[in-house]
Amino acid sequence: GAPPPPPPPAAGKGQGVRQQLAGQAAARSAPSKDAFFEALPADELTPSELALRQALVAFVEGWPRLRARLGKPAASCPLLADLGQDAQVQRCRSFLPHTVLLREWIDRRVGGELDLRKDAKGQLEMHLREATAANGGRGPSPKSSAAGQNARDREDAGQTRAGPAEAAEEFFGNLPTDRHSDAEADLRQALLAHLESAPEAVPLSEVTAGAVARCQAALLPAEVPLRMWIDHRIGGEVETLKDGAGRLVLQLRDRKADAEPGRDREALKEQFFSSLPADGFTPDEEQLREALLDILRGWKAAELPTLSFAGGDARVRKCRAKVLTKGAPVTLRDWIDRRIGGEVELSDAPSGQLQFGLRGQGSRPQRKRGAAGGERERGPSWKKGAGGGPPGDWR
Repeated sequence: GAPPPPPPPAAGKGQGVRQQLAGQAAARSAPSKDAFFEALPADELTPSELALRQALVAFVEGWPRLRARLGKPAASCPLLADLGQDAQVQRCRSFLPHTVLLREWIDRRVGGELDLRKDAKGQLEMHLREATAANGGRGPSPKSSAAGQNARDREDAGQTRAGPAEAAEEFFGNLPTDRHSDAEADLRQALLAHLESAPEAVPLSEVTAGAVARCQAALLPAEVPLRMWIDHRIGGEVETLKDGAGRLVLQLRDRKADAEPGRDREALKEQFFSSLPADGFTPDEEQLREALLDILRGWKAAELPTLSFAGGDARVRKCRAKVLTKGAPVTLRDWIDRRIGGEVELSDAPSGQLQFGLRGQGSRPQRKRGAAGGERERGPSWKKGAGGGPPGDWR
């Protein structure tokens, strides 16, 4: 006769059977590994990926505390297997299908930040790459962090991995010289909004969340810390410096003079300018003036260069540091207005940034009289007169 029907599930086993069947159904519907990665954006991390990346970075950074709790030796490194002890990582990795190992996702999506290395026992250790640690745990987009998988491919092929300095130089070399890229404009705006809303200088380590973090992850590779990008690209607007505790902080350059409570900013500014020669430039001023005019002489784009762009120029930064020393109550904008305003005028760009160009956009700038009084061809009179500034209204 017919075989007897199977016995009913034992008491309490029904839920387990349903979970097993659900798991089998999920396994059948899960995308393949290649399909999963191809569906992800090539130039940014999804919100779920960002959360997982942050959880992984936090795990590695917090390892000195965790290893004691887990009973690990003092010199031990975090292992990939140790991630099973972190509830946040387990929650954040839930978007990965069973066809994709966490190790594979790290290699292909955040390999520029997290480095997996085999120890003597063959276990995978987790390390933050040097630039990521220096960058406060912030890291690159897949576009740049594809360096993880690509670096391993190069090593397998016997090629030499480019060092951080070479990678950073290549990154900046690929950026437009006459404007900010769209991703840069987003990061700049996010930083300015963050700093404008803060009552004082903000520690660099605290600029690691929200819009700034998203924009940074979309733009910067692991080899380019946020501080480096600020100094190179928006140094005319944002200053990086150390506070009294030795921490790196960010502040808007226009707020520099406000850092001394109880002292009148305008009085300090006038004191600064009165210390400069009335009929010429100091040698350091001459160098700063020439650095700015050289930017304008070589400028080819239709739109004028921004003051932020000038502040990111290495030569301008070096010359500005000699003229506007640390703690000076004067910004680069103030100096241009008061000292070379007869030649160079400032105006608002369509983007909202401050741009600079030759006054009236006439001919290329001429050589002018130096501080020593030597005769040179010069443009319109610049020096302060009874009116206290350059002629006309540059606004």
